[in-house]
Amino acid sequence: MIDLLQKIIIHIFGAAFVFTICAFIYKRHAREWEALAKVYGRKWVKPIAIKNMRSMVLYTEGEPARTYPGIMTIGVYSEGIGLKPIWWLAPFHNPVFIPFSDIKGWQQRWYWDSKSVELAFDQAPHLRIIMPKSQISWVSEQGAENIDVFPGKPNTGNWPYATQFMSILMLVIMVSFFVALYIKADGDWAEMLSLLGPTN
Repeated sequence: MIDLLQKIIIHIFGAAFVFTICAFIYKRHAREWEALAKVYGRKWVKPIAIKNMRSMVLYTEGEPARTYPGIMTIGVYSEGIGLKPIWWLAPFHNPVFIPFSDIKGWQQRWYWDSKSVELAFDQAPHLRIIMPKSQISWVSEQGAENIDVFPGKPNTGNWPYATQFMSILMLVIMVSFFVALYIKADGDWAEMLSLLGPTN
């Protein structure tokens, strides 16, 4: 009985430790979002139009960017846009509502596979959001105000050079790895698979 209680206590402490670490990581990830929500936080209400599973990037100058890949819901209202991530994938992220009158946009080069737009906000000038240009175009097509996008570069000068460099480096490493396997296996795909690990 004592052994069982000890195991239960150990599991409880282990679970609590893991939960605390995860909560700390998610809370840290939400730091910029919470700053945005302090200014633009608002309860989510039914929008004119809605799109789920969208992507965006949030950053403040001099800090690592926070990515939200395919977990963002965008709502369009007559006077602005609403944003909220899927709560169980991004806790500590309350919905925000940003009036069109507070939004300014610039062309960006953040994504490899699509044009993008960087958005700045009058009441939170230190925060920036990057979205695919197609998402911004969709917002304008819903009968609300257009978001003006300037053709020039954003005034922060913040470009994802490090992110793009790491992406290229990882791609080169992966390609080099598979080329080396192909050469070692003399073009035999079955031999390549056997080099990757044990097979039944």
